[in-house]
Amino acid sequence: MGSSRGARTLEAMKKRFVAKAAVVAVGLLCLAWGLQDVDLGDAARELSRAGPLLLLGLIPYGVSLAADGWGFSRLFRRVGQRIHPLGLAGTRASAEALGISLPGGALIAESVKPLLLHSRFGVPLEVGAGAMAARKCLIVAAHGVYIGLALALGWGWLAAQSVRLSGAAGLPWVVLASGIAIGAAAVMMRLALRSGNVVSRLSRLAGRLPIEALRRRLESASRSFTRADESLRRMLELRGGLASLPAFVIMWMCEAVESWLLLRLFGFELGFVETLALEATISAVRAFAFLAPAGIGFQDAGYLALLGAGGPGGSAAAAFVLAKRLRELCWIGIGYALLALDGTRPARSALVARPRASRPVSPP
Repeated sequence: MGSSRGARTLEAMKKRFVAKAAVVAVGLLCLAWGLQDVDLGDAARELSRAGPLLLLGLIPYGVSLAADGWGFSRLFRRVGQRIHPLGLAGTRASAEALGISLPGGALIAESVKPLLLHSRFGVPLEVGAGAMAARKCLIVAAHGVYIGLALALGWGWLAAQSVRLSGAAGLPWVVLASGIAIGAAAVMMRLALRSGNVVSRLSRLAGRLPIEALRRRLESASRSFTRADESLRRMLELRGGLASLPAFVIMWMCEAVESWLLLRLFGFELGFVETLALEATISAVRAFAFLAPAGIGFQDAGYLALLGAGGPGGSAAAAFVLAKRLRELCWIGIGYALLALDGTRPARSALVARPRASRPVSPP
């Protein structure tokens, strides 16, 4: 029985690998199509001319990390954990370095975050896992808000680009549909997570597996699963969720600020509203091409198409795409540096305060 289960697991892993490889191949084909009329030598010269000013692109992402840390810290306060937002920002940087740079990185990043929270701040693993689920729910909700705001302000620009590319003004409607789907996903996630027994239910399902050691382990950890469910429920209470949501909306808005700065650097005259519409569209593309690490190919081809890479600004558009990827490489380096520091500092960071004993995890 064990060997057949292992074979099924291996087969499922192979299927996931093939699916991811196929998606990446499609993304790269899209990128090749977008670059067919671009002089890459001119793009490299555009990038070289920008010089040190490219460092400006690092600033909005740093603000994005800080906003994420702020929203995440407010969630932890709901369960009596007081953690400095900058410490949580560093945890995200470390996890995303793994997520962007490794095959299957998204799964690795989500798995390692509770471990980082435990090692750096002493957060119990079950509370950290619950916090990650609550944060993910609010990030998805903020994404829907971000797309809605971008469409409300930039519908006309998107329609004009759609007519230029396809002869029809359908692109804004496609982005609207994706925003509605993302918003609906957030609502369903909250309803599921707020039920109060998600982790316990999953542990009971896992306990039905014919593995005696696993069943004993799950039984001994039943109280931890109950605490995780209580943490999730408290974090996703309406008042707590609304208090954290603006921070995650700001996190998304920072992407538009970064792109606006870089576009101005490369000579594009797009206003902030148009850039907001551009970024919201690309974020929707990344959301639905989640199997491709960092949206590789799809994100880049989307930028090239919407910025008109086939025209006289093709080299500048390609330089912009390269600058966005260089920013990712810089922050990957910072994330790995923070991971390396974990081995040289105490397990509990100075950026965390002790939980207040008077604040119970369970509701009063």
